[in-house]
Amino acid sequence: QDGHITDLENISKEQCFKAGEILGQIHALDSQNVDASEPELSTINFSDYLKPGDENLELLEYAQTRLNQARKMLPPMKAISNDDMDPKNIMWQNRTPHVIDLECLGYSNPIESCLNLSLQWAGTINQKFKKENLTAFFKGYFSAYDNGFRSYDELFGIAYTWLEWLEYNLKRAQGVEAKTEEEIQLGRTEVVNTIARIKYLRSIEKEVCDVLETLPPPQAKNYKTHDDALCYIDLTFEGGLDAIPHYELPQGFCFVNYQSGDKAAWIDIELSAGEVLSPEHGQECWNRYYGKREAELPERMFFIEDKSGKKIATATA
Repeated sequence: QDGHITDLENISKEQCFKAGEILGQIHALDSQNVDASEPELSTINFSDYLKPGDENLELLEYAQTRLNQARKMLPPMKAISNDDMDPKNIMWQNRTPHVIDLECLGYSNPIESCLNLSLQWAGTINQKFKKENLTAFFKGYFSAYDNGFRSYDELFGIAYTWLEWLEYNLKRAQGVEAKTEEEIQLGRTEVVNTIARIKYLRSIEKEVCDVLETLPPPQAKNYKTHDDALCYIDLTFEGGLDAIPHYELPQGFCFVNYQSGDKAAWIDIELSAGEVLSPEHGQECWNRYYGKREAELPERMFFIEDKSGKKIATATA
């Protein structure tokens, strides 16, 4: 009875931290990489709804381009999430948050969910964005869950998901998705409100991205090599081999080529580095990578040996 809904006009950094922390705790329950799939792109033709020369047409087309760019770049992950955990769905009692309305609890992309909710808690809902609240939300989020992803600034276009809500209300305003005059009027009101929200997002885009670019980097010590909660991103490296620097090994250490029977040493090294989970897993990886190409390894696999002749490091080209 003494609790209250989040006051949109007076959201504090502490509340943003706690909201981010709760979202992180939910995502940490079951987060994993998934197979990549073609993203669902927005294909709304706003010319069908707006008059030629409408001042909003250029804005909406820009927003749709940014949204689709972000969806193409979104890493394929899924986690248990509550994507509707915006300020209206948290009540407070003696500074303790209580999440209400769990209707939307389910699996979704944690990166997309975090970005959308962080912006709402930072003030984009009522067009009163505060950089410190955005920072506080992410600080709370990373304290509970951190998949290592940091390129949130490149995904700002996700914020323009409001375009799809706009399309629905444009149809309501025209009577396509509405059966009563009251619904039509509600659609018209939401069209005005949603366009204003998209305009506001466009106006603060650089300011938001400046904050997202300065998020604290992930700490490598917090992760394991085979942590499926860690966001995996495919990278392609380009460049030549001409400018590779040369380093001398410490005295007593030397490079040696692979010789028949070095498989056990390779597995031991990979185990010590956490690259394989068990000797059996090491054998499985060896068979997958080298099983049919062992004849090539004397010229392609190298080890470093210490003073006692023990192999302590390896690389394969």
